[in-house]
Amino acid sequence: MAGGTRDGNREIYVMRPDGRLLTRLTTDNANDDIASWSPDGTLIAFQSVRGENYDIEVMRPDGSHRTRLSSSPRYDGQFSWSTDSKLLAFISGRDGFDGVYVVRVDGAETTRLTTQASLDPAWSR
Repeated sequence: MAGGTRDGNREIYVMRPDGRLLTRLTTDNANDDIASWSPDGTLIAFQSVRGENYDIEVMRPDGSHRTRLSSSPRYDGQFSWSTDSKLLAFISGRDGFDGVYVVRVDGAETTRLTTQASLDPAWSR
């Protein structure tokens, strides 16, 4: 998986390990980057940047069923997959301060875990 600027806009691409069959997964005016496969391989999470706003989205490996998991006027990023592929931990500046949040990959629930900034949240195994 890679990000690319083939048309002047950052998008998400996948390709075979041998470098063949490059497929563009995102096609919009947002800059899409920092992509990561879920541990079970069923979803790809990525940052989507619209102007100054960073949001987190997920999609299937073929680019379908794209779902925005966060929508905040502040930064949402630096995400990390839970080992069961059901949650993403991320950093957000929403609510007026930086903190660690967790969101379900269906977007149904977001929970604040801390009221302090953290770098690169990670799940223990």
